[in-house]
Amino acid sequence: MWSLPDINRLNANATMGAAALKRQARRRQKLNCQIHGCSHRATESILWYDIFSADPKGIVHTCPEHSVEDDPDFFRCENCERVMVEHYTWERYQVELHGDSLCLRCAAQRYFDLPQNWIQPANVNRVVLEPGDGAPLLDRGTGVLNVSHCRHVLAVKQP
Repeated sequence: MWSLPDINRLNANATMGAAALKRQARRRQKLNCQIHGCSHRATESILWYDIFSADPKGIVHTCPEHSVEDDPDFFRCENCERVMVEHYTWERYQVELHGDSLCLRCAAQRYFDLPQNWIQPANVNRVVLEPGDGAPLLDRGTGVLNVSHCRHVLAVKQP
């Protein structure tokens, strides 16, 4: 049996440990590379984040032969340029939006900044959940809102 992580606890721990992580990333003497069991001395220490707060959640040490992008648990958001954890549970925190690989935080900002993505409640006559290709999120002619066609830009418990 498994459960969702306690995001509030993770954020509180990250806030308390952020200064120590930042100091560790700035240290001249590095630990060993953490990618694929590499035993070389790391030359770079990269802070990684999640979509739930602005505090770093951890650090990855890499050597010249490896990049943090070599680790499938992380990705670099093309908007905020932070290294992000790919997920904590079944939900991915990365999305492709308008050709860019974004964290859900940046994707939500981009998506909701566009007026055409806003839906006036008065225009909705019925809400359905009907998977399939080609149907719009909101059929403006009938007023049917098909929630199975919503873009994934918000995570569970994302602020």
